[in-house]
Amino acid sequence: MKNYDDINYEFRPVSYWNNRTVQQAILREVKGTHRRELITKALAEGELGRVSDELQSAEVSDDVRAQLGRIHPNFMGGEYLPSYERDETEIARFELQSTTADVISIRARFWQGLIHYRVVDEYKEHFSVKPATSRRPFTLQQLVKFIDAVSHPNLTHPFSLAYNEYNAEYYDSRESLRYFTSISSDIYPQLCNHFERVFEDWVLEGKEEENRLAEEEAEEAAKKLRLQEKSYQRWKRKPAVQKLNSMGYEPNGPEDLSRCVVDAYSRLDLKALRLMGTLGFQAPNDWWYKPIQNQDAASLKALSCIADPNTYFRKHTWTTVYTADTPLTLALKAGWKEGARILIQCGASTSCVIQSCAPHRGPTYHDIDAMLKSAGLDGVEVDAKTKEPRA
Repeated sequence: MKNYDDINYEFRPVSYWNNRTVQQAILREVKGTHRRELITKALAEGELGRVSDELQSAEVSDDVRAQLGRIHPNFMGGEYLPSYERDETEIARFELQSTTADVISIRARFWQGLIHYRVVDEYKEHFSVKPATSRRPFTLQQLVKFIDAVSHPNLTHPFSLAYNEYNAEYYDSRESLRYFTSISSDIYPQLCNHFERVFEDWVLEGKEEENRLAEEEAEEAAKKLRLQEKSYQRWKRKPAVQKLNSMGYEPNGPEDLSRCVVDAYSRLDLKALRLMGTLGFQAPNDWWYKPIQNQDAASLKALSCIADPNTYFRKHTWTTVYTADTPLTLALKAGWKEGARILIQCGASTSCVIQSCAPHRGPTYHDIDAMLKSAGLDGVEVDAKTKEPRA
């Protein structure tokens, strides 16, 4: 616990049940926050007589609570706290800036020679307190420690900051929650001063943490840029890149390679495309469709420099994904003999053709054998023992 200057932490009231002022006597058991504010204002203006007896009472009827809620939800704040037990009084309260201005009440009750403590809210939640009893009223320091030691399964410690911490994940900064919780007491006038400074420190700690994280992110970003620059410089020194630069393509790093590929592909520049292939560029599978569909031999040769001729095209059903075609099977099914020859010359495997055409989903290997032979190519090699195509 941090102590602040100008606060008397040794202050101990003679009794929780003595009234130091008229205001304290009137407000002692008034539960509703809005009604307490109304009474306080009326007392300050000397107009207490204008506040009805019901509004000054500890509790109001259900009809009055409903009327307050219809005016604004936060007018219900505190009105749903449980009733006071015999010889029980409130020694401090939390007021939250939630939609319904929820209140948590810290109460003391004298029974069998001891003061018994409990914490209640408007939702019948169970709070654990320690110590649960004392022989004398707390000093201010003891009360602060008591409040921060209150526990609830869904809330963090210290309890004074629990509701701010609970809501912090929904806000960009702690500053937005600076006034979300207020803690006050009619018996301990300086309790509010202490916790206001606690909330100020909490906001400042959040700013320091934000600044620290921002500095770490900036350093990480700078480190990443330095590594990227080193990687780029190494990439620029590659022979393939230097040759491409001399050819006028001048790629500005690996991420710029696709722009150069499109340019070289449009020019059917096989030498440049081969160099780009050695740098790791792989054309998307769907690039095969257009040159095969148009039976464009020049484009097919160019594409083979930067795309895998043994790639599989996948087709989908509602329940499964299966391999349907390769560039070679597409060319064979289209009856494009020249295209099939080009693909095989560029490394297309006939075993890929066989594997891509399962009997129940496409042509059998006998059909593929006929396709290859009709294209003037070697047929399917069949294993002498199994009588199955050899992959």
